[in-house]
Amino acid sequence: MENERIEKFNIWGRELDLKIVFDNFEGEEITKQQIQAYESFIKQHNNIFEQAYIEIEKYCKENYNEQINNNFDNIFKYVKPTTIYIKRSSSNDRIIAILCNFKFDIEHGIAVLVTNETDIKVCMQDDIL
Repeated sequence: MENERIEKFNIWGRELDLKIVFDNFEGEEITKQQIQAYESFIKQHNNIFEQAYIEIEKYCKENYNEQINNNFDNIFKYVKPTTIYIKRSSSNDRIIAILCNFKFDIEHGIAVLVTNETDIKVCMQDDIL
């Protein structure tokens, strides 16, 4: 398995090409845990993206409600997923992050952190990378 590639996903009604990136040093092998995280994500990606939408909407309404005028009818006006980042982890957790461009923080973007396919939260990309 290569450390980086592009895959197509249907996300929130649109087909997008996302970069798949494994968090490894140059020459380092992808870990068994990272392969498990990737495979679990692929199996459950529709549900994960659905939950991510809910968390992103909640995050935007809590932090940027005035800017979005309490209107979240088109997520792509604010957020565009670009990368699925599969973290290396010292625990047994399977951790991936959906890295996104974000209208309200163009320089840093946001991330949706997914732990063991069930714990989903929105955070700054800097918290992940």
